[in-house]
Amino acid sequence: MTAYGAFLHKGSFCRNYFNILDLVVVSVSLISSGIQWIEYFLSSGGWSSAINVVKILRVLRVLRPLRAINRAKGLKHVVQCVFVAIRTIGNIVIVTTLLQFMFACIGVQLFKGKFSYCSDSSKQTQAECRYENSLLPCIGVFFSLRLYLLDKSHQCVCTCVFRGFYIMYKDGDVGKPEKAHRKWENSDFNFDDVLQGMMALFAVSTFEGWPGCVFPTYIDLQNTSYYLKFFTFLHKNKYFVTFL
Repeated sequence: MTAYGAFLHKGSFCRNYFNILDLVVVSVSLISSGIQWIEYFLSSGGWSSAINVVKILRVLRVLRPLRAINRAKGLKHVVQCVFVAIRTIGNIVIVTTLLQFMFACIGVQLFKGKFSYCSDSSKQTQAECRYENSLLPCIGVFFSLRLYLLDKSHQCVCTCVFRGFYIMYKDGDVGKPEKAHRKWENSDFNFDDVLQGMMALFAVSTFEGWPGCVFPTYIDLQNTSYYLKFFTFLHKNKYFVTFL
């Protein structure tokens, strides 16, 4: 620094990024050495909370190996190539983000509120999922989950239908049935807003979770005719195929 100057004129020490990195590492090393003395005086004075802060600052000593970058030309070239690549990739990221934003806006118009599902897989709509328990007459009741209330002569009085609950099997074992409450939940990836849509499209672009993003568009067509269901399903899937 004495030979080249500090930072005022061209070619000075601090005009080089690698020299700045070296200066930071050396400064951190000197500070960590002084911190040891500060920690000693704080411990004798009972400043336990301040000691914890000092210990966190000592973690900065892990930067010492970075000084090797300024000593080896090969490492310098590698780091320089990485930064050049980051600039190029940055332009690609901007274009990709803009495309995701445009498709997310379209996805919100097509699929907003349609990625919710019932915890009971046998129920497809929100109305079916949120049925509450009720008492019904014994005749003409056909529900998979019910309890018959009998009188002393073992005659059916009424039927308690557990509409808000369903049977689930713990760990997939049919010998361990459990009663669970139905819940209308939203999918982790949805198109309820633009940001959520961009996250869903990012997951699709990685080719992971593709079925989970397409299947809710099929569930939305359960009450339509077969041909309308088929062609509408293909039409909506064009959205995902075009994005990819």
